[in-house]
Parts: sequence; structure tokens; C-alpha cells
Amino acid sequence: MSDETCGTNGGTGRYSVPQAARYLGISERAVRKRIEAGTLAAERDGRQWVVFLAAVPDAVPGGTGSAGAAVPSELIEAQYRVTPTEIEQAIERTGDKYVVDMRDMFGRLDELYQERLADKDRLIVELEQQRDDERQRREAGEARLSALEAQHAESPTQPSSAPETATDAATDTLWWAFWRRS
Repeated sequence: MSDETCGTNGGTGRYSVPQAARYLGISERAVRKRIEAGTLAAERDGRQWVVFLAAVPDAVPGGTGSAGAAVPSELIEAQYRVTPTEIEQAIERTGDKYVVDMRDMFGRLDELYQERLADKDRLIVELEQQRDDERQRREAGEARLSALEAQHAESPTQPSSAPETATDAATDTLWWAFWRRS
């Protein structure tokens, strides 16, 4: 059966594999795969396949059939010539890009997380240093207070009118300032 002998028959189109491929906008190989999978109605006519498709008016690129009738949307879509393989490849590319984008996003999130952890660790070290500095100042102040208390215990209950040295004057001033706050 040649391509020219295939045509319509009782409302159902009988097409050769090349004609069905053009009609569906897919490759001949895709038509044969659909026949093998049983998703496309076809039968053997000798050595060739005859594919059964719904009859449509002869299509012309302008969008109407030979009688001026509108061409069904299936034919318009078929003009794009996108094969299922191309669709699968586009889906795979999109999926691959999605995976790469997700890896990049999680990589960036990990970097931000690591930066936050490093900032937290630095802050903890700074706070511990401040705490140690405050503890040292407190201990120094307590030592100075103990020295003042010991000095006060040795001195008479009445402060002398004139301190003997400038250091003694400073100590007495600190001592009285401390007791006034208490």
C-alpha cells in the first residue's frame, strides 16, 4: 500500500505510518512505538502498517481545510512538530535545572547557616571575655575593699584631720565613698 492509496474510509482515516506521523506531528519512529505499545489503532496490510485516525479535512497551513472549514486544533498543534521524545527531553532538562537550582539554594543556605554559627561562636567568646574581665575587676575591687577594711580596723574610729600622704587621702576618699553608697 503506498502513501497515496491511504485515505478516509467511512469517517475513519486510514493512514500510512509517514502520513500518520505528519498528521500527529510526531516522528515515524514515535508512530511505530505507539503502535507497538497499543496506544495507536493500527493493523498490518502486508508489510506495512495502516493507522486508523479520525477523519479530518485536508489541512492547509492557513488553518482551514480545502472546503474552507476550520481545521481542528489537533492539526494546528501537529504543525509545531514537537515529538514526545523532545517533550521528554525538555522535561528532563527542566528537572535537571530544578535539581541544580535546589542544590545551589541548599548550598547557599548551608553557607548562611555556617556564617550564623561562626557569628554565634564569636559572640560567645566575646561574652566570655567580658565576663572574665568583669570577674577580674570584681576580684580586684573585693581585694581593695578587704585592704580598706583591714586599714580601717587598724585606724582609730575618728578619721584623722590631715592624711599623711596623697595615697592615704585617695584611700580614705574611696573608703568613705564606698560606705556612703551602702
